[in-house]
Amino acid sequence: MAASIEADTSTVESDESDDDDSYNLPDFMPPARVIMNRNRNRRNDSSEATEARIFRELFGTRLLVVENLWFLLDELSLHPEGGLPKHLLWALHFMKAYPLQAQGCAAVGGSGGAVDPKTYRKWVWAYIEAVSDLELEVVSLLSCVIYCSLDRRLTLHLVPPSLCVGY
Repeated sequence: MAASIEADTSTVESDESDDDDSYNLPDFMPPARVIMNRNRNRRNDSSEATEARIFRELFGTRLLVVENLWFLLDELSLHPEGGLPKHLLWALHFMKAYPLQAQGCAAVGGSGGAVDPKTYRKWVWAYIEAVSDLELEVVSLLSCVIYCSLDRRLTLHLVPPSLCVGY
């Protein structure tokens, strides 16, 4: 099954058919292709599955997850002022690869050349902080705590909520 990550504009809609509830996501692929050094108009262009694989390798996740992340940042008003989709991609690339500054600037600049280090640091850290502010929204705080006494020591075990039936 081939992965498809092509979309000019994705729309997320609620169950109701009100136009007020629709949300237009930005197209992440043009800035992603710059970072991936992929020109969509090349004659020997690779398949969508290959492009999806390269996207995951560089950003550490699928396009759908990036779109959901952007939506959550918007929904909770956590976007850094003036932030663009490419800046979120810069942060995801940084968190995936953790490159030195010069390498990171060159990588996210793609074929256009390296970006300014000050600009790179500004947007990478702004989006890392914004994403970290989502922790309480996306990480389940529910866990069962089971205490076990072993060899006269009290040991704390955290168990996933799925295994806590009946507690």
